[in-house]
Amino acid sequence: MRAPISSRLLEDRTAVVVGGVRGIGGAISATLAREGARVAAVFHRGAEAAPGLEAHVAAAGGTLLAVSADVRQEAAFRARLRELEGRLGAVDVLVYAAGVSRGMPLIGADVATMREVFEVNYWGAVVACQEYLPGMLARHLGRVILVSSVMGDRGGLQGQVAYASSKAGLNALARTLAAEISSRGNLTVNAVAPGPVRTDLTDRGDDAGDHSRRALRYVGRGGRSRGIPRFGPSVVRDRPGAVRRWRLRKQVRQRAAVEEGEAVSASPPSTVEERVRAILCELLVLRAEEVTSESLLMDELDADSITFLETFITLEKEFGLDLPDVKADEATLSLPVPDALRKLEDMAGGTTFLEYLKEDAVRSVLGASASRSVRNELFQQLSVGSFAKALNGRVPSGIDPDAPLASLRLTMLFRFLTVGTLARYVEFIVAGRYAHR
Repeated sequence: MRAPISSRLLEDRTAVVVGGVRGIGGAISATLAREGARVAAVFHRGAEAAPGLEAHVAAAGGTLLAVSADVRQEAAFRARLRELEGRLGAVDVLVYAAGVSRGMPLIGADVATMREVFEVNYWGAVVACQEYLPGMLARHLGRVILVSSVMGDRGGLQGQVAYASSKAGLNALARTLAAEISSRGNLTVNAVAPGPVRTDLTDRGDDAGDHSRRALRYVGRGGRSRGIPRFGPSVVRDRPGAVRRWRLRKQVRQRAAVEEGEAVSASPPSTVEERVRAILCELLVLRAEEVTSESLLMDELDADSITFLETFITLEKEFGLDLPDVKADEATLSLPVPDALRKLEDMAGGTTFLEYLKEDAVRSVLGASASRSVRNELFQQLSVGSFAKALNGRVPSGIDPDAPLASLRLTMLFRFLTVGTLARYVEFIVAGRYAHR
């Protein structure tokens, strides 16, 4: 149950959330405003979400001002930050949640585009800290929260070198900055690294000790303490010293709940597909009606390679999957997902998973008895439409279903996956439908 606005745990405090109208940033903005803080939510994209967020906060009696700024334009961004402090008062809380991906392999990557990723993900945070930390130091009170990613520690998936590197820089910024200011008063710097952002949905049935596993990473003073921070009053209230450990609660709600104040259903999903859809709603911050069985994960739900990784890790947790440590040459899989999930989690990248998708499609057409060489040979003869049908997926718009499948790049095959296809895979895994040779 949400805390009422009358609790005023952050009354007379001012918070600036950069990247603060959608997703994690939007949820943080709404939470801080609900607890009594005067909040400025800075956005560059997502202007359509700003009015709904302002209205939601105002209806609850809170104060939130949504303003636009491009963090890549340093002079204009600094001017906007100073303007906000002049309008709302001295800034006590800075949350930096702006970020872009721009996925591409390093070899052949456009360096200018990679620089843009760093401008948004890293240098924007540096500028914001430079603007607001002097005032915090003068008052001996302040909270800085940098929203990083698990990619910053683990490394990225294929094509995510710029994103992962920029988030690693953000983690180092938090650690170093925390060491610089930790002796100057009641000041903290936190870096939170969402992978699969856990909610009540994915933690159902966990004991208290398991609440601190894998969902978020917390960087305290000097980067020594780790745990799970709670966005909102627990992180930013006037508590002395570094935060040591926090129990888990919901971090991000569906966009409808954040922007329009709609209630999140308390009824747990029952079927495998309903649970898969609920997970995708949480990770992609979508309304339930936007995620259907026929929805294409990439083309219609805007899932990217990081989302796929987060989804697989969350599915493993949600369904209690014990994935076998097998290799393709050592096992015949009725459904070739378990090893692919493991490899994705180990950052082997998406290519292996796509190879397994090919194997499953051909196996569905020819039968499991076909040898690997026969399957590979006949795979070259499959049409795009046959492949989509074998996967129980869909042919994305703009692709000829009669075209030979071999004419497509391997990475294009992810575009065939629907929510229903993913649910079908999970059903097979849960049923334990794999067998060693």
